[in-house]
Amino acid sequence: MAKCCAGDEASRPSVGVGCDNQTGKREYSKSNADYYEAVRQAGGMPLLVPTIDDDAYCREVVRRIDGLLLPGGADVHPHLFGQKVHPKANLIARRRQEADLKLIRAALAADLPLLAICYSAQVINVVLDGDMIQDIEDEPQLPHRRAWPETAFHDIIIEPGTILADIAGAGEIEVNSSHHQANLNVADPLIVSARAPDGIVECVESTQHGFVLGVQWHPERLAERPEHLALFKRLVHEARRRRAISSPYRK
Repeated sequence: MAKCCAGDEASRPSVGVGCDNQTGKREYSKSNADYYEAVRQAGGMPLLVPTIDDDAYCREVVRRIDGLLLPGGADVHPHLFGQKVHPKANLIARRRQEADLKLIRAALAADLPLLAICYSAQVINVVLDGDMIQDIEDEPQLPHRRAWPETAFHDIIIEPGTILADIAGAGEIEVNSSHHQANLNVADPLIVSARAPDGIVECVESTQHGFVLGVQWHPERLAERPEHLALFKRLVHEARRRRAISSPYRK
């Protein structure tokens, strides 16, 4: 990564990076370095957002930042889309789930540039009243995950005329895959902009917001590939535009 001077750092738009939640003797908010390093490599100033389950806090975070990256995680709580817990479920920490719901609602209401990865792409759909497949391994399909840390890879088919096509090109690209859940019925104003060859939804995007994109794979682990780093560059580009147009916190 190229070195930056102080002036370069000051010109970077701020991108909030959501954290995971860990409990034990003490509670932690933590982030995989791949996420914030990808944001910085793309030209943004990553700022970690702890898992605080409070509406006012989440609205203020959204007001102060120029863009938001929400990372992957464990499984979405199925009560959010009216289903019982699947036997294979590994539910995400309740505190993180509630904090993510509030952050997403605040970001959508403010039309904040938003990139959501894996679990977080599913949460956006659920927030908008979509639903999910709790375990795609119940039926034969492409391998979408393997035993950790090995990752499955497969192609996805990108719909022309979509935001994703503008970023990565229409047609097929190779992605990594480490999930067993996926979006099923996609809620308005989201559309499906990419699927795996077996039909599994791989990307959703909003038709009513400036930039809201949710991808099922993990581009932060593929930042050395231009088509995947391009997702973070687009988030930073949209954040920079927002910063130039409206920066209420700085006024």
